[in-house]
Amino acid sequence: MGTADKTNGQDLKSGTDCGRGRLLNGALAYAFLITASAVLGMSVVRMSATTAIVAAASVVLIWLLVQWIEIPFYFAVFAILALQEVEITQGSLLSIFENYKSPGVPSLLEISIVLLGVCFLTKYSLRKEEPAFSLFRTPVVLFLILYCVSLYMGYCAGANDILFKEDTKRFAFPILFFLCSLNILTTVKRINHLVTLVLLVSAAKVYLGILSYLHGAGFDYGDSRVVFVETADLILVVTVLVALVSRMVYGRVTWKMLLLVLLLGAPLMFSLVYSNRRNAWLGILLALALLFFVTPAKTKFRMALILLCAGLAGVAMISVSMALRSLPSGQDLKSRFASISDKGDKSNEAHVNEWIVTIEALEEHPIWGLGFGSEHAPVPGDDTINRHTVHNAFLMLYMKMGVLAVALFLWCLVRYFRFAISHTHAGASGELGALRVGLFSTFAYWLVTLNVAPSWWYYRETCMMALVSALVIQLSTMQEAGIDLDLPRLGSGRNGVPGP
Repeated sequence: MGTADKTNGQDLKSGTDCGRGRLLNGALAYAFLITASAVLGMSVVRMSATTAIVAAASVVLIWLLVQWIEIPFYFAVFAILALQEVEITQGSLLSIFENYKSPGVPSLLEISIVLLGVCFLTKYSLRKEEPAFSLFRTPVVLFLILYCVSLYMGYCAGANDILFKEDTKRFAFPILFFLCSLNILTTVKRINHLVTLVLLVSAAKVYLGILSYLHGAGFDYGDSRVVFVETADLILVVTVLVALVSRMVYGRVTWKMLLLVLLLGAPLMFSLVYSNRRNAWLGILLALALLFFVTPAKTKFRMALILLCAGLAGVAMISVSMALRSLPSGQDLKSRFASISDKGDKSNEAHVNEWIVTIEALEEHPIWGLGFGSEHAPVPGDDTINRHTVHNAFLMLYMKMGVLAVALFLWCLVRYFRFAISHTHAGASGELGALRVGLFSTFAYWLVTLNVAPSWWYYRETCMMALVSALVIQLSTMQEAGIDLDLPRLGSGRNGVPGP
């Protein structure tokens, strides 16, 4: 016994020493590579010493990130979920999530997506892992062709240089991020880490946003202040809320789940109500309706009961908020929601006029659109609306990339919907299976947002849609392959790879 224990101890020490040795050798090899590359850059390319070292270190860093592709992926996810693109009110606690940028330098959000794209494409080209989705599928190839046509159209039209550059980024980022997400979220372990990150970011943002709002430092929106003003933040709020409802409908309601609903669901509902955004209110109603539609008959009563309890809690929350903080009343919120169908509403009228001038501008180029960097005519009666965007993502896509791009986009949406709903009818097994049904149901909210917002310009919105769709596709594929979609317990060692 004693001899065996001694031998095992020696083997363990030897293994530890070998591991440390490999780590030291690897560190020395990378240090030598950086030094050699820097010397080569200074002698051949005539770079300064600092530039050469930074360039060499960047190449080595990218190579390391290619080996651990999850690191740039989670960094990009964090940037998309957390960073604010609009100006943050002075005194707001959300200033810690400011999207840092300076003239002539890409923003932190842009850097995160480009870094992920470079690492992913490098890994893909080297075939470090077997890709889950080929980059040479028909939709991707067609998009690249239409993308090049839009570049040519914008260049020939002499488009504004700044707008041209911005369009080239904002229409490419969501596609790139979708392909990265689809090829990286291939195990339950990675998806579990993603879910944890989403919950942490949403909790941090909603608490900081509510505290700022209650102290008078909410975002400016018209003549009032709101908890969130960016549609991307509301997409995050609605997505998590619908996912929580789906989890309670399909899963076992435990005290941990109830605690999560109380600590996260209630603040999310408050932020949704007091963000004063009609598209988010209508969107979550349609998303819940779609969730109810795909829910099996035997659990529809349970969902109706959950929604009734949530509705009563929401009414109580609004009543308490009015009494304690003099926040907008239920009647004010009702009037705001009812204005969706009011033709005399200034916002509705301005958006309709914007669509009209955009369609008129497209009469000269009905097939290929106006190209990147293009602008429509000023909107009559409203000089605050940007001429380079359209408050309708389909019409904006038509203006920038032509009718064929719109047809391609609609085709992809239809294919995604058919694929997801066919797997949804197959049931929801496991915790992640319940999450999948809820995530798919937010598709109804996307349709609302895409019809009233310039989502391509504010690409955090389209990147979030890309992330959710990639997650739904992968979870559906895993369920079809018979992979256990229960979240792994600590130390279980499960990673979501199907067994023999």
